[in-house]
Amino acid sequence: TFGGVAGSGDTGMKSANSRNQSNCIRVLLLGLAAVLAGAISIVTAPPANAAWEYNGDLDSSGTFALHGPYGVAVDQTGEVFVSDTGAHRVVKFAHGKRKAFGSYGSGRGQLAYPNGVAVQDIEPGKTWVYVADQGNHRIEVFNDDGHFVKTFGEGELNNPVGIAVVPQSDGSAGQVFVTEDPEHEISVFTASGKFLRSFSCTSCPEGQIHRLGGGIAIRRTGDQAGAYDVYASDSYYDGYHGRVLVMDPNGQWQVTFGSDGGANQLDFPDGVAVDPLDNSTWVADSGAYKLLRLGPSGEVLTSYTGVPGQDDINDPHGIALYTVPRTYDQPALMYVVNTESARVHIYKEAPGRLGALSARTHSDWIQNHVAYFTVFYNGIEQTCTGSGATAHVVVDPTDPNPAKFTLDLSSYAGPITTAGTQLQMDLTDRQTKLIQKAWAAGKQIRVALDLSGKCQDESVLESSPKVIF
Repeated sequence: TFGGVAGSGDTGMKSANSRNQSNCIRVLLLGLAAVLAGAISIVTAPPANAAWEYNGDLDSSGTFALHGPYGVAVDQTGEVFVSDTGAHRVVKFAHGKRKAFGSYGSGRGQLAYPNGVAVQDIEPGKTWVYVADQGNHRIEVFNDDGHFVKTFGEGELNNPVGIAVVPQSDGSAGQVFVTEDPEHEISVFTASGKFLRSFSCTSCPEGQIHRLGGGIAIRRTGDQAGAYDVYASDSYYDGYHGRVLVMDPNGQWQVTFGSDGGANQLDFPDGVAVDPLDNSTWVADSGAYKLLRLGPSGEVLTSYTGVPGQDDINDPHGIALYTVPRTYDQPALMYVVNTESARVHIYKEAPGRLGALSARTHSDWIQNHVAYFTVFYNGIEQTCTGSGATAHVVVDPTDPNPAKFTLDLSSYAGPITTAGTQLQMDLTDRQTKLIQKAWAAGKQIRVALDLSGKCQDESVLESSPKVIF
């Protein structure tokens, strides 16, 4: 596993999050941390200590063997699409099933050296797959079964490499952003393929875009239409090193990652993905043979070079995150294309950010039928009321028929902060004994705090990543 601020040779990689689709804060009570004034502190690993673990490769055996793969994308159902550049096709990996579509040529539905790939979830169960058809200087669009839908960009694009699509729900009609290598610019189209504009980061402090790779990603910054930033990898901005540029949808520069010449320096960044939980940025640095996770200011939070013989990172390019639904039982996944070995590595979030509770004994946690613990919230301070709020407890969730009960949190009021907020739950004799018995046996106890409708700004809760655990 790997995690934390690591050197380029570190070999641990874990992390975990929670997608809170029902405005619940999910906490996993595991065992062993600090006890403060008789209260148990649920110690959550902050973003800088996030951790992931290698979880095998996509099965590209037999007729689905990859030949110089480059881009990768994953839709809302977890289906993965990989551009198999050397074979002029896209390979779909769908929950144990595989399918390839596209063939070499310039006709409709044919491809010539496809590079970047992106998906747009049109509606539940319906996905469009956008492919940067580099050799034909256009974008080809397929449905998720591989049937040709449309093409656009002919006569307007020159050597398209990377592609990203604004979510349809944004209200911006799912605009499509395409990087062009020789043109040093990003072109923008509507979802239907109408050209809108091009830009090249005119206000970048280190100068214009020099060489755009396939790395481009979209990060939502608010609920209103057009509230998002564009992340693009500029692989050779000074002839020696690379950087990641963050711009608004019109190319107005926001911030630069990796151009300081110090510990945060990037060599030849390509694939880029933004984690919606904490807005950290994953970068596939193909020049340095490593994966980097950067904080909001570009600081290196994680640096990973793979484990020899397991997941060698010697030519990483495409990178994609799957964060739906992102619960403890279904952690986020990350897919990384290693072109040199023609493999797609899978990394899974580990429970490090799903919570860590601890107590020296169960009596530290339960005193006089009251359970005390502290929660941490992911960077957004909210004032919530306990009136009508509840905590749903599952004792030993691995049991086929676990004990479950709901507790009232009427006594809770106050902010949930990154520094921690102490809550308490009143327990009956039976509930106390159930928890004590499970605790003594080393069993897990899961608590979901339901604060729906109880917090100051529900729109923030609905649109933002909810928690670190």
